[in-house]
Amino acid sequence: MKKLLILALNLAILSGCEAQKNKNGEGTTVISGNIENSKGANMYFESLSLEGAKLIDSVLIDDKGYFEFHFTPSEAGFFRLAYSPSNYGVLVIKDGDKINLTANADNIDASVKVTGSEETQHLHALNKILMGTYTQMEQARQQMMLAQQTQNASAYQQSVANQYRINNEMTAQLKSFIDTSLGFLTSLAALERLDFNADYDYFKKVADGLEKNYGNTSHYKSLKQRVDAMAKLAIGAQAPEISLNNPAGKSIPLSSLQGNYVLIDFWASWCGPCRKENPNVVRLYEKYHSKGFEVYSVSLDKDKTAWESAIAQDKLTWTHVSDLGFWQSSIVPVYNIESIPQTYLVDKEGKIIAKNLRGAELESKLQEIFGL
Repeated sequence: MKKLLILALNLAILSGCEAQKNKNGEGTTVISGNIENSKGANMYFESLSLEGAKLIDSVLIDDKGYFEFHFTPSEAGFFRLAYSPSNYGVLVIKDGDKINLTANADNIDASVKVTGSEETQHLHALNKILMGTYTQMEQARQQMMLAQQTQNASAYQQSVANQYRINNEMTAQLKSFIDTSLGFLTSLAALERLDFNADYDYFKKVADGLEKNYGNTSHYKSLKQRVDAMAKLAIGAQAPEISLNNPAGKSIPLSSLQGNYVLIDFWASWCGPCRKENPNVVRLYEKYHSKGFEVYSVSLDKDKTAWESAIAQDKLTWTHVSDLGFWQSSIVPVYNIESIPQTYLVDKEGKIIAKNLRGAELESKLQEIFGL
């Protein structure tokens, strides 16, 4: 799990990166080291990308446990030294690095010590944060399983609360890590544990920090593209127009509701959490509709009958639209929808003032707006 955790983080953020060995075997970047208990074994040097690990080179570790690689990376990125497919250490490498490491072949990741790569040292610091969280989360999950088996409702609720607490603490640690790692590629890995919608400012902060030293890399360009796209959905931005058909086949633009505070609600009949939240929205709609509160529900259904049935069953009397495209709906990329329920609250001018408000948080915001 430990290996998969950090590897997953790296693969989630990387576009392809390759390194080519010079014809004469010499390169501008050198990686050398000593591996205990490795006499006569091979060490494999691999690049990491969205497609997985790609072999760059391999060398035979000598009788003293020494190995050395010379290569020229096409761009700075994430790589790994692998003793076996499940026993490796991840490095962050840029052109010109002279990296030396020591490790024990029994567990390279747990024993590795690296010099000559400040980026890699930052990556190790991040890994400690993630593994500490992983250990705590596993304990909370075990408590939850035990509570379920013994039908202990109180213990179950406590385990759920613990998981929320652990996740919130991890988020705070990751933000602190990013604040001290601006300009480092490792800040990208930390981002992948944050919520792009809730933590947009941190995504922009990381992109701005990488621009100077890594502005020409695929890593920066990919992140910058995401940040630019999400700027259109940031607090204060004009909500992108939506114009889909209602169940009767009439196109209803989101902009037709301007002049009201509008909750844009992305949901579906098959979405359990969405249906669970519907009674709360119904109650708030009935309370604030006459004051200027509207709901614009966009369904990711693909079956019209199921969509209409859910509207009737849940007594949802506001505006409903859908293109019945499921996750291929035309609106999914526009609003960067990765899960539902997802909501945006917009003001009378159609500007986004809050995101993903549900339950008590939505009620509190509407009380603030309407003073009731």
